[in-house]
Amino acid sequence: MMVSRACAALCLALLAWSSCATKRERDTISQLEEQVVSMGEQLRTVSEDLESVTQRFRDFESDVFNRFDVQTNTRESLSEWTEAMQGRILSVERGMELLQRGLDRKVSCGTCRESFPAHLAPRWLPLARLRPRFYPRQGGGGSKTRFTGSRFGSRVNRTTISVVQGRRQNPHELDEDIEEAKLTTTILPTTLAPTVKRWTSECDRKLTDIKAVKTVKKSGQLHGSWLRDSITNKVYLLSGTASKEIIEFNTMKVFVGTSSRPPPRTIELEVGWKGTGNAVNNGTFYASENDTVAKIARIDIRTGVVLRRVSLPDALPPFELAPFTTVSLTIDENGLWAIYGTQAPIEQRHIVLAHLDNRSLAILDSWMTPCDSRDAQAAFIICGTLYVAYSEIDKTVVSCVFNPSNDKEIENMSLAFPYLFTSETHSSMLYNMREKQLYSWADGHQLLYKLQQGNQQ
Repeated sequence: MMVSRACAALCLALLAWSSCATKRERDTISQLEEQVVSMGEQLRTVSEDLESVTQRFRDFESDVFNRFDVQTNTRESLSEWTEAMQGRILSVERGMELLQRGLDRKVSCGTCRESFPAHLAPRWLPLARLRPRFYPRQGGGGSKTRFTGSRFGSRVNRTTISVVQGRRQNPHELDEDIEEAKLTTTILPTTLAPTVKRWTSECDRKLTDIKAVKTVKKSGQLHGSWLRDSITNKVYLLSGTASKEIIEFNTMKVFVGTSSRPPPRTIELEVGWKGTGNAVNNGTFYASENDTVAKIARIDIRTGVVLRRVSLPDALPPFELAPFTTVSLTIDENGLWAIYGTQAPIEQRHIVLAHLDNRSLAILDSWMTPCDSRDAQAAFIICGTLYVAYSEIDKTVVSCVFNPSNDKEIENMSLAFPYLFTSETHSSMLYNMREKQLYSWADGHQLLYKLQQGNQQ
């Protein structure tokens, strides 16, 4: 545009001067005018070509960035697939190792009993696999007293099982190998306050299978927990069994390490948390407080300030294999739950299930469950049903299920977890109701269990 204006101004000047010039001079001026007009056309063509080249360069730049984004996404997907394959390969190696160990274990019964801890040997008895769950003494008669899962606040059934010494030569022998077993049941009143209305669940799903395990990452200490907010989708890492800090990851990609934006944030809480049974929901952190007396707290996860605190002075650790957890908190479709143990020695302790108000932390309802604490690793809740995971020989099994909304106090089921390549003991199992997955921790490995659910019968 500026070139055209300059040419026009030059032509006007030449015309003004040519009015008083000679014929020869006017011819020269005409030639100059033609040359100026030609130069203007050429400059206009060059300008158009330059704009075309600029547009092509912009299109090329956009195409390069798009291809770069595609390559980045492909690399992230390949990295996730590689990690998953590594986890599967390690799991297969672990399974082969356990299979070889099982083949080497084919020896006489006496040698078998010497090869395992004494408290595991009674599980070989066929009678011990039936409900109620009990532990006969080694080498002689004995008895064990336990609750069969009557509702907390009503009458509690106490079952006493007496076992007379029997012949045990093979883990797979039939019930006839036990010479005598007597089962007596008595009803004892409880001192707990009665409840009037029977609790009902907001959903009717139940766990039917544990399909697969995925190793997401290895970080932190030997014990710990990691969990994901079902509302905000943020991931939280709690390394160890006691601390005042938690690490917040805005997305799963940031936690895994495939993305660095936004960076992780370390949150310092007003009070310290304890154990591996803490929960988070919609920006609120529910923690078992690190104190000599069992306390649970509701904390604003953005500021770390305690909003509510409640004491549970009678609570004891509910899981024998996780003594660092006094109260295990979890959230499902029905709200907030607390899991803790009764005031009894660990070999006689039973698990108590309490439904809490998510704001005041008041106990809305409680049940004395039939699940004992011995050999228990962790527990989780799906649709109001409690699932307790126990350590069996070389595996983890859900063998005690309690549904408070059902007339049946316990369901006879046994679901084995897939083999792990690290350890057969879990520090934590936290259910995510949005993803229908278990966030677990084993020997510093963060694991994801894919669950299959079905309708309640």
